Amino acid sequence: MKVNHIHNEEDQLWLNQLTKKVNEIVNIEKPKWIYYVCLKFIFYFGGSAFFYFLLFFAQSSIIFLVSYVLFGLLAFLFALNFAHDCAHESLFKSRFLNGSVFSFLFSMLGADAGAWRVRHITAHHFAPNVAGYDSDLSVTILFRISPDCPYRNYHKWQFIYAPILYSTYSFFWIFLKDFTLLFREFKSRKSIEIVVFFLTKTLYFVFSLGLPLLFSHQSIRIVILGYLLMHLTQSLFLLFTFLISHHVEKTHYPKVDESKEIQASWIQNQILSSNDVSPFSWAANFIFGGFNNHIAHHLFPTIHHFYYRKMNEVIYEAIKEKGIETSRTTFIGGIISHIRLLWYLGRRQQA
Repeated sequence: MKVNHIHNEEDQLWLNQLTKKVNEIVNIEKPKWIYYVCLKFIFYFGGSAFFYFLLFFAQSSIIFLVSYVLFGLLAFLFALNFAHDCAHESLFKSRFLNGSVFSFLFSMLGADAGAWRVRHITAHHFAPNVAGYDSDLSVTILFRISPDCPYRNYHKWQFIYAPILYSTYSFFWIFLKDFTLLFREFKSRKSIEIVVFFLTKTLYFVFSLGLPLLFSHQSIRIVILGYLLMHLTQSLFLLFTFLISHHVEKTHYPKVDESKEIQASWIQNQILSSNDVSPFSWAANFIFGGFNNHIAHHLFPTIHHFYYRKMNEVIYEAIKEKGIETSRTTFIGGIISHIRLLWYLGRRQQA
């Protein structure tokens, strides 16, 4: 049975008025959008391509390892800055183009695109931080990132071991999570989807590891070390970026009552469960692709992240007038706050 949020007419009127102001900003800023997108494409695609090709020319093992790490980081940022907007169909007018670019960029990272998009749009965006409905809360029993997650004795140490295990997340996603979901949904998936799944996985391993093993000037040991360091960097940046957007000390976790109603309006749920990271910073928005502006994104998911900084000028003013306290941190501050949250939730009394 699907839950519903508390209906709040005042909140809906507030959102309608805010939407008008946001649309005005989008119309004013729209001519600059194409230049921003082109700059991002040149920077992230050009950077990741440069360091990838450097793998085949680097004679020094140090330069090779640094190139592997920077290639992986820029490739992840390339996907983060374009795939997420495509998932919400805010980059192109064409649904086909959005879907194609989204799938390609996820495949470039070795991840199954379709499974993530369904969970992200239908579960996470509908009820962020709501236990039993937000799929992002139920990744593994090793971590307790919500007061509603079952408590286990080893969680008292999660503030120490979690950041270490976070460094393995991309391996977990590529090698375990995707295959687990595939076989769980095997009967419901079309044959072409299964073929594409294995084809893209194969191409990813050939591209990211096979070709450097065959054609670089480095030993097998150095290539594998570079591949591992690349994933370690990707994993830490990916997981901390995702986690601090919803799981820090000030973010809320709305409850569901016996009548299957979330004890918050949809608008309150989106604002109170989100943490913004330097929301007015041009550099932060350029690096994180709008993930640092999670309040704006959750209220207006179909608007491209280019507009979020300007939108925040009216969004934050409206939230302040409404009397809602938001959660805001820097990137480092968000990581520290997330680790503190892990510490709190590792104590049974904090449940």
